[in-house]
Amino acid sequence: FDQPNHLFTVFPYRTTASPSGPTALDQLQTLSSLDGVESVSASIPDPSYLVKVNDKFVQGVGFTSRTARGFFETLGARPRIGRLPDNREVAEERAVVVSDELWRRAFGNRASIDDATIEIGGRLYAVVGVMPPHTALPQWRVEIWLPMNSNQYLARRAGAQFVVRTHEGTSRPQLEAKLAGVANAFSQTLPANRGADLPPI
Repeated sequence: FDQPNHLFTVFPYRTTASPSGPTALDQLQTLSSLDGVESVSASIPDPSYLVKVNDKFVQGVGFTSRTARGFFETLGARPRIGRLPDNREVAEERAVVVSDELWRRAFGNRASIDDATIEIGGRLYAVVGVMPPHTALPQWRVEIWLPMNSNQYLARRAGAQFVVRTHEGTSRPQLEAKLAGVANAFSQTLPANRGADLPPI
């Protein structure tokens, strides 16, 4: 990642939205508005079901993560092969990026993307990029990234993993203090007495 000392992950404590609590979209917008924060994005990891490559099941695949816009840009991560999904592919939700480990295991670590595809839960996706090793955030073993075509996924969820990139000069204690304020405002989701998990990447 580019400048990893400016990257942090933030976790809420609840995993389902409720009428009385903020959604993941509310939290994303609030985090984005904090002083000292350069950019914020979010991902929602879910188990990968019925993954096939060339009509053969791939065993032991890690999580599939739905990613909000700007996720890889916030991380400062770029594919080692191929590219990120373009706007049309994001809108259609038909393209994914895969991990280096999955590419080696399921696609033979070939040198080019060509017409690679992967089936997830009975739906076929184009594979357009392969991320470098160790791109997945440490809390989840993500092997497939699927961009969200809208923020409606976040509006229906309270559980998400947020990635925060801070401006130069913003320290971890400063960010923690700001998150304590978020915790107070969103006490149903981020208890004020505990704040938010803030492991560095």
